[in-house]
Amino acid sequence: MTDTNKVKLINKLAYMGSGCLLVTPFTMDYQFTPLFAIIGLILITPQVYEKKQWNLVLLNFTGVLGYSWTLYWRLVDLPFLPY
Repeated sequence: MTDTNKVKLINKLAYMGSGCLLVTPFTMDYQFTPLFAIIGLILITPQVYEKKQWNLVLLNFTGVLGYSWTLYWRLVDLPFLPY
């Protein structure tokens, strides 16, 4: 893969990730909202990694962990699961 194709792919992933993150605040009441945030953060991470913005890479990683934690507890507390 050439550098220009790599940059184009990274930019397209970042646009898709931004779209997922734009949806997240408006759907906070739904069960799977953290999934949009996780996907969005994962998709924008290659762009900030490529630009060597390590503080944003760390923020994205921390965000994925936090939203994963939230998603896990939302799924565990579903009423149809046997206890």
